[in-house]
Amino acid sequence: MRRIINNCSDLLKYSETEKQRGMGWWRYKDDLAMSVFILSLVLIPLALYSAPCVIRIPAKVKVKTAMVRLGDIVENVDVLPPKWKEVVLGNIAIPGATLEISKDYLRARLQQSGIPLVNYVLEMPATVKITRDYVCIPKKEIEKIARRCILERVPWKKGVQIEQIKAQSDLTLPPGHLSFQCLSPSQGNFIGSYSLPIVFFVDGNSVAKTWVIAKVKARVPVVVVAHPLMRGNVIGEKDVKVERREFLSIPAGIFSDVREVVGKKARRTMRVGEVVTQRMIEEVPLIKRGDRVAIVAESPVLKVVAAGQAKENGCKGELIKVINLGSRKVIYARVVDANTVKVEF
Repeated sequence: MRRIINNCSDLLKYSETEKQRGMGWWRYKDDLAMSVFILSLVLIPLALYSAPCVIRIPAKVKVKTAMVRLGDIVENVDVLPPKWKEVVLGNIAIPGATLEISKDYLRARLQQSGIPLVNYVLEMPATVKITRDYVCIPKKEIEKIARRCILERVPWKKGVQIEQIKAQSDLTLPPGHLSFQCLSPSQGNFIGSYSLPIVFFVDGNSVAKTWVIAKVKARVPVVVVAHPLMRGNVIGEKDVKVERREFLSIPAGIFSDVREVVGKKARRTMRVGEVVTQRMIEEVPLIKRGDRVAIVAESPVLKVVAAGQAKENGCKGELIKVINLGSRKVIYARVVDANTVKVEF
């Protein structure tokens, strides 16, 4: 090539000398044209030639999302055309899990996507290990969360004793803003032995649910029987009292204030020390079968009162049968007090 360039240079100098001597320039035009043509055959390919673009992929890569794309694992991602970046290589469903891909697999995926590796070179090991990024929530931290939830949700702030808290295992979650929600156990309260469900959220999306085994005791104030009561007895102030009792399972319908049961009627015989529940007592009827009552029917512009007679017992707020003594018609009316029932339109 150097020889061609020197020949062209010599030819130009010679032509200039001949021109000064008065000899014709055109005498040498064919030789000059041939030299320029040969030079172009050498220089143009050199100008067009460029080194292939290198795509660098390291041996180990961390990705943030479950779907793994080519753009997620290439170090010099800027060299990739936009379409190449979106080529899907695989899926890692579980945070912390790994996916291994080979060089041959990557070439095959690019070919399947219609991408030829012309002027591109893959610089990568035989196998690339791709790991989905994660954060670890240790068992101890999950147990702390469960303990805090229980103490916040129990109805009593004193006398609660957590005997056991046991998480299943550590949790691996995607990175992001973490939050959680404690759900109610199956029995509906937080006293006793149960599995406490906890849902974890990352950036507002539910990503995991775990259960924590809990055993919780409570020493709480309850109304108990102070004197024996027979069925049908009306409960007086001296018949009941409040004591603190320890429960692993809170009975349904317990009372913590004697005022809630005084004046009620015992539905069955009750022993001294027995915890009083809603199923053991009932309201004393304000109106008894056969009582004379005033039947009231009213609207915003009219009020009518008629004499009536109760056909059944009724507590305040209950709907009972009454007979209108004037028309002898049986109707339903709601008990207002010991002397009055009200017809509802």
